[in-house]
Amino acid sequence: ILFGTTKLNLNYNEYVTSLTILGMVTAINLFCCIVVFIFRKYLIMEAYSDRFPSEVNTPCLPSQVPNAPPPSYQEMKMKDYSPCKTPEDAPPPYSAVCTGSLLSSGCENSQGKSLVL
Repeated sequence: ILFGTTKLNLNYNEYVTSLTILGMVTAINLFCCIVVFIFRKYLIMEAYSDRFPSEVNTPCLPSQVPNAPPPSYQEMKMKDYSPCKTPEDAPPPYSAVCTGSLLSSGCENSQGKSLVL
């Protein structure tokens, strides 16, 4: 290919035609490799997500299916969409925990100084 028409005993039209065909074959081969690579990547990601599902499963809007588009502005105005709320209570403040009877010894560092501000 790099020698040109003289070493290959081709005229100019045959040489250009052979280069065009080789370029098209290379492009098709590269396209197929990219498609196969992306397909394999998606299969591996899907198998991984099936094997290790997410532990946090709190849907914000139970009326929508997972792959549905987001609600329109009119739907947002008509319905009251509140943000997701966790069923757990908020943790107590740090000072309340340190002054509590259960963890009174846990609020001191290794030098015996209290960590309460």
